[in-house]
Amino acid sequence: MLGIFAVPAAAVPLMQLDIAGGVYDPVSQTVVATSDPFVLTALLTLDGNSTYDPSAWLADTYFVSMAIVPKNGPVASDLGSFSVNGTSISATSGMTYGYPPIEKMSGLQGWDANDLAAHDIYPTFFYQTSFQFSPTSTAAKYDSAVTPGGLVPDPNGKTYYYNFSIDTRQLDPAYALHFDMYDSWVDSCGWGCFDSAIEHHEPFTNDAQSKIPEASSLSMSFAGLAGFVGLGLVLTRRTKNSTV
Repeated sequence: MLGIFAVPAAAVPLMQLDIAGGVYDPVSQTVVATSDPFVLTALLTLDGNSTYDPSAWLADTYFVSMAIVPKNGPVASDLGSFSVNGTSISATSGMTYGYPPIEKMSGLQGWDANDLAAHDIYPTFFYQTSFQFSPTSTAAKYDSAVTPGGLVPDPNGKTYYYNFSIDTRQLDPAYALHFDMYDSWVDSCGWGCFDSAIEHHEPFTNDAQSKIPEASSLSMSFAGLAGFVGLGLVLTRRTKNSTV
């Protein structure tokens, strides 16, 4: 992990996620919320990352996936709900199972190599929302893995940001939401078949999560063990593979 903290200021990732008031968990390599509800921030830093005209990047559509962790599925279950900018999402009936992005054809979900890498999160149920950055929402550039919660609005800043209001208080307490950011393009899979593919995504050291789920009973995920009343089941929390 020492390499993360030695990154020079100019090497800020193109895409990042952050949480206002969040802390960086070096084990899962994730910015974690310290309150609920909270503000999730998507960041796009073009300075030092690209020679493209910023207008092209600002015209692009971006996505944030919100995944159930620990992994759950593929059969839907009732894990409560969460809200995104005031819209309530049922977990998991209002979500998609597999790997982001959501495909144009549901039968292709998780089918191709251009899906988001698992990084010990997927496959699971996830919700996907789209957004665009505003040219007037700018901040001083920073690395969310080094300075979590470090957003400082700056009219002359080189980082664009977009905020989401997230509330997970109605989500089953044994679970959390893991957030990834990416953009996508339409790829041909042959014979008139087209699917969505990841084009760019944030480094997995710069993603975010509502909390680190505590080691607890996940009996709803292990219904087959329901008859073993006297059995003690100890689950260790799942974290991302740090080698990804």
